Amino acid sequence: MANRFFSPDQQFVGPNGTPYAGALLNFYASGSDIRQDTFSDSALTIANSNPVVTDSAGRAGSIFLQNLSYKVVLTDASGNEIWSEDPVYASDFSTVAQVQGTNGSPNGQLAGNAGSATIPASMAWDFINNVLYICTSTGNAASAVWTAVNPAGSSAVVIPAPQGRLTLESGTPVPPSDVTSTTIYYTPYTGNTIPVYGGTAFVPTTFSELSCALSPGNLPNQLYDMYVINNDGTPTLAVSPGWANSTAGLGNRGTGGGSVQLTTINGIYVNAIQMTVSNGSTTYSLAPSAGTYVGSIFIDSTAGQVTCNWSPGQSRKWGVWNAYNRTPVILSMRQSNSASWAYNGGVRISDGNPANTAAAFCGLATDPIIATIAQYAGGTSSGTIIGIGVNTTSSMSSSGGAYGGNVESDATITTTASVMIPPALGVTNINAVESGDGTFYGGDYQIMTASWMA
Repeated sequence: MANRFFSPDQQFVGPNGTPYAGALLNFYASGSDIRQDTFSDSALTIANSNPVVTDSAGRAGSIFLQNLSYKVVLTDASGNEIWSEDPVYASDFSTVAQVQGTNGSPNGQLAGNAGSATIPASMAWDFINNVLYICTSTGNAASAVWTAVNPAGSSAVVIPAPQGRLTLESGTPVPPSDVTSTTIYYTPYTGNTIPVYGGTAFVPTTFSELSCALSPGNLPNQLYDMYVINNDGTPTLAVSPGWANSTAGLGNRGTGGGSVQLTTINGIYVNAIQMTVSNGSTTYSLAPSAGTYVGSIFIDSTAGQVTCNWSPGQSRKWGVWNAYNRTPVILSMRQSNSASWAYNGGVRISDGNPANTAAAFCGLATDPIIATIAQYAGGTSSGTIIGIGVNTTSSMSSSGGAYGGNVESDATITTTASVMIPPALGVTNINAVESGDGTFYGGDYQIMTASWMA
């Protein structure tokens, strides 16, 4: 490739040999009218005036160019053009690729040259999203067209699944005991990488444990989604607006504007709709697809608080669900005392106590829920039945004999029932229910479990 020859002390003269005294040597970015600096020293630390004004002999002094492509225009002292050259570059610039850093996509913010057999193509590195672009249509900052080398959907791009887990306990991906918290954590589990969409491609992003403070604006008994977003180069955990419907058995994010609808890109769940997400009192405007969905949370009856239960008890719940890296969860519900009670009537919640329930929770309808109950009961000639009510306390849900044992003839035995619940979105209330005429026992004589992946 040929390079231009420059005199180290160039003299600019007219056709008759008269020096162009006081002429103006203007330097611009190639293909544009945007001025671009030159320097009087090889270290490029002392910038020349732009334009450079020639002396009485028509000399411009020392001019060192950056490794950039220039347009050079010489005019007389009145600004009348004498000549123009484009491109002009330093001797080493013609043999190296031009790679400039940009904050986001260079489209609309950076001039570029598509290149030819003699001119290198311009390249740009999006240092926010780690995406490499090449100029495919020459133009100024407004008109140049830049194309990502690794666009979304390219088969050459390997996108790792999110490698963390949502949890209520810092540094503990799977809490071993009951925990209640007003802070949600996203902690490394299978690794410390998560893909975050940068507008043209997913960017594998490393992270240490992230945290998100909840607020009173996270309302009681409501469902919310959790996202990892790119906050000016820093991965940040944030909570979405509430679902359209958080009622048990009717969970729904909604669709369209104002909803928290999800979509997928290359198998990774992202937000489909523009929304405002938050971390404590700080809010962020989240463009479509800019947040990587990592799971959902189910707020307690207290605003801004979430609970996960391992121990047996009443009103059991597991308020965190992970979209990736799920592990088994088992809720265990039992009446808090071992007293017995008599009942003669239709189906109702066990002992007429609304706390004899467990709430399973899924952010996506992906995994079935298996519920079982075992309870000591004494029958009469009319029969005594225990069972499970799914999102109801007035009927028994059945699947393969889920009604359990019918205790008759004054016998006292432990009887069981079970039901498999198909994958369901949102909260599923699993209730211990009873009917018939007999004596029922609580405490150590009663246990209902619900198991699924979360």
